[in-house]
Amino acid sequence: MPPTATASVTKMGTSRNFNFGFTSYEINVSASCTATITAIQTPPSLFTNALGQLPANTELIPYLGEAGFITVYDVNAPSCTSANVLIGAFAKDFSNPHIVKCDPDISGTCQLVTTTGIYPLGGPLPGDGGVGGGVPNFSKFFLVNTPILTTTATNGQKPVNFCGFQFPLKGSGTTLPANPPLFDEDDFSLLSFRLAATNGNCKTGPFVDNASVLVSLAQIDPNFVPITSQQNLITSTINGALFFHTYFGLLNLENLPNGTYSVTLSFPNGNSGVVTTIFKIVTEGTPGSF
Repeated sequence: MPPTATASVTKMGTSRNFNFGFTSYEINVSASCTATITAIQTPPSLFTNALGQLPANTELIPYLGEAGFITVYDVNAPSCTSANVLIGAFAKDFSNPHIVKCDPDISGTCQLVTTTGIYPLGGPLPGDGGVGGGVPNFSKFFLVNTPILTTTATNGQKPVNFCGFQFPLKGSGTTLPANPPLFDEDDFSLLSFRLAATNGNCKTGPFVDNASVLVSLAQIDPNFVPITSQQNLITSTINGALFFHTYFGLLNLENLPNGTYSVTLSFPNGNSGVVTTIFKIVTEGTPGSF
């Protein structure tokens, strides 16, 4: 597809998904406002200035089927403030995705947006992934993958090996379970996992306890619905092994509809690439329930 622009203009309420067919841009705000968004396919050669302001070895994310062009979202929404945005895209690599904001354009000042959720198995468009971020205002946006650590960073963050999801969830993080665990309306779903240092192993360690981890929970079937994200996880040592764990903010699953859900772990400081698994909620008395 040649470099083209598609514009969408609307007076929106507090939430609006702008669907461009090959991608989408969703805005969630606290008060009604007006937004105009243009999705522009841009040659990678024009991003030298932007990439020079980001962590070394940051890579642009081209979308599949877009002939290598990079999609820039030109968002004109002066009355929309303090928004959460969600970009939906079909990309081959979501290893450590982030939204970048440039002002006034990609030749200006560029910085990473605070990530609020990563959804590699589902997004606003069927079959797409999704990356969410919090923004104070609007300008130009695009997606990148920041590098995964290979050595200890100056802030003390270390590269890690993800040791798989622990019971009651399952999965290696890179391969989805063939038989996802089922939960009913009475379950609280515990998330537990270990991170081993790259000079050790998942059985004996040493284990890492200071990694920054963002947990993103979403329904992905029959519909895509982001549920929650959480970053302040608890660590504890069990039988000599250190675990990260949380109860998804103590969400009671009886408030969630039947369907398939994804749990995705991302590492804002690049300790590891994105890992994900799935589970199902099937209430008692429905086909496939307990």
